[in-house]
Amino acid sequence: MKRTIIISVILYLFTTCTYAVSSAIIYGNDPEYAGDSLILYTERDGLTHHQIEIGNCLVAQDGSFSINAKIDSTEKCYINLGAVIVSIFIEPGSSYSINLPDKKPLTKANKLNPYFKAQEILLSINNPKPDDINLQIAAFEDDMDKEWAALVFGEINKQNIEEACIRMENKYNSDNDFFRIYRFSNYALIANLYEPTSPDLAIKTYFLDEPIHYNNPAYWEAFYVLFEKFIEPERLYANKPLYELVVMQKVMNKELPIKQLDKVRSEHNTIIANEIKTQLNFLGVGTLLNIQKLVNINGDTLQWKDFDCPLVYIVFANSSIKESKADIAFAKKIQSKWKNKCAMIFIFDKEPREKTLKTAQKNELNFFTFSTQDNPEIITTFAIRNIPNYILIDYEGRIIQNPAKKPTQFTP
Repeated sequence: MKRTIIISVILYLFTTCTYAVSSAIIYGNDPEYAGDSLILYTERDGLTHHQIEIGNCLVAQDGSFSINAKIDSTEKCYINLGAVIVSIFIEPGSSYSINLPDKKPLTKANKLNPYFKAQEILLSINNPKPDDINLQIAAFEDDMDKEWAALVFGEINKQNIEEACIRMENKYNSDNDFFRIYRFSNYALIANLYEPTSPDLAIKTYFLDEPIHYNNPAYWEAFYVLFEKFIEPERLYANKPLYELVVMQKVMNKELPIKQLDKVRSEHNTIIANEIKTQLNFLGVGTLLNIQKLVNINGDTLQWKDFDCPLVYIVFANSSIKESKADIAFAKKIQSKWKNKCAMIFIFDKEPREKTLKTAQKNELNFFTFSTQDNPEIITTFAIRNIPNYILIDYEGRIIQNPAKKPTQFTP
């Protein structure tokens, strides 16, 4: 009996240590990066994109570097190099000799541009193994593009979709669970092409009976496509973690109130929900905005109190969408009704300043119109994901309602 216990303890300690020290090695040589710090990270999930560092190193003066990445399963990893982000799929126990791209630091224009997004490129690997996960995924993606083209430019029906998935699976079937989820998530996107059953069949076949694959980028790509306009999350209740993810997505898009996050119970999802709360609550009721001055389309610098009203109703708009056009028309009608009670201002995003100016001049709203190109700090302060959007503040810049009711439903 004692011998059995001792053996069990030894086996437990061995497996625990093995699990703890699982790693992959990424190494190379590039003198252009000498003295730079390379930080390798993964994303915890596809909703918040929270970064988790799994390894780092300082590039030596001769350009040599080696990162010991702590992982226990296949992961997609990233290194931010400034104007580009490089990525690579790595597996425990493997080594990767890589080639970094030409160094391309962020320019001053990049840093000041609120819309700038670093380009992602796949790392080049020297002498990869024939069954390397990066080679498999690259080949799979190439063939998947051909299947997509054949369907889109041919006939999209259930039989053609099924045959495409069977062809791909016969060619790329693998025991690697990460690659299996990667393939099946792509099949979900193909199945979604058939409009009579979109998105229900793809969700039922590839998502409803599956656990959440938090670290798989293909899973999240399919998730966003399938659930973007999914209006009945309750139908997913058989898979509680999936239901919670869809609810959290809709909270982030401000389609559901933030209090819905309190209902999240799944262990991993509660971590995500708490981060979403942190991201959204910094503009909760009572929060004093860190922006106290804005430049309107005329070039005038204004404070919130300059609108001579106790309340300021902010409309995030775009000249091309019908909701914003309706909001502008409504603003002209109620100017006298809201006078001395509430000022209605428009912040235009995702369009050239010149277009915003024309819209303001056409509707005689120059004083109340602002462009994010003149006020880039608006992008990070308000973290607006969807347009239109509405926020009510007081003359000191304190949040009263976020989101506020639509203009036609709001009474100051």
